[in-house]
Amino acid sequence: MSNNTKNTVCTTHQRSGIICHQDCGLEFTGGSGTTTFNSCACMGSDGKCTKCGCDTYSHHHIDMEMKNETKTINEVLEDIKAQYDMADADHKRISNDANQFQKTFNDLQARADGNYNKIRQLCTDLSKICSRFNFVDELHANIKNMKMDAKTIQNSDLRAKAESEIRKLEAYIDGLSRQG
Repeated sequence: MSNNTKNTVCTTHQRSGIICHQDCGLEFTGGSGTTTFNSCACMGSDGKCTKCGCDTYSHHHIDMEMKNETKTINEVLEDIKAQYDMADADHKRISNDANQFQKTFNDLQARADGNYNKIRQLCTDLSKICSRFNFVDELHANIKNMKMDAKTIQNSDLRAKAESEIRKLEAYIDGLSRQG
């Protein structure tokens, strides 16, 4: 429960309900890892807390009062069951989201594969219609752009897949170059 006092607590022992110094007069320090608490009344001459035995770096202020509550076994079980139910619901939701993302990804991959096949077919058709047009050079320029775009992909699996598709297009273009 929030109040107007500053209590010094240890990050290691805070969950145990240990307050190392109630109503600390030092300037409020909400984060641990500083030497601010060297001059706190709870610190001994050896730099260790007289309440918990930890050093000054482990301490910080809170503006809350800790209370011990006695709960029945049924209340504790209800709390644990509620936490379990929430975790289970979160797990199911996340699993469902992951499945949806995978399905969407697979759909996009199938479309991309279809587009690559369409590109290959259009290149073949174009080479029959316009024998003088050097679309191999045009495709090389596009592949260069695709490679630059692939380098910006941060997911290593997706980047590898994109690079694989680019290599397939390059192999196709090389085959066209040898034919022409």
